Amino acid sequence: MFKRFKRNAAANRLIEERLYEEALAEIESGKLRVGLWAKALANSSGDEGKSRGLYLKYRVQSMIDEAEIEQAASERVEEEILRPKRKKREYGKASDGIDWG
Repeated sequence: MFKRFKRNAAANRLIEERLYEEALAEIESGKLRVGLWAKALANSSGDEGKSRGLYLKYRVQSMIDEAEIEQAASERVEEEILRPKRKKREYGKASDGIDWG
């Protein structure tokens, strides 16, 4: 169990590293998320150097949040597809426990 935890932690660190790389590339290209940049500026009292660091932090969290939302939506769609099949199987069963379907 501990090995699995260590592997997951290592994988998460590598994913986070790539997300920071992507966020830095956004800053360098000038393609910023305006709302996040404004939040970073506000939380750094307008200090652009500090804003860059905060933007990186906020943007990485934003990417993690987006991935979580996509995963939840995917699971919800999968559940909606499978749920009717489960109900259909239940309709073929009588109350006496005999499967008539």
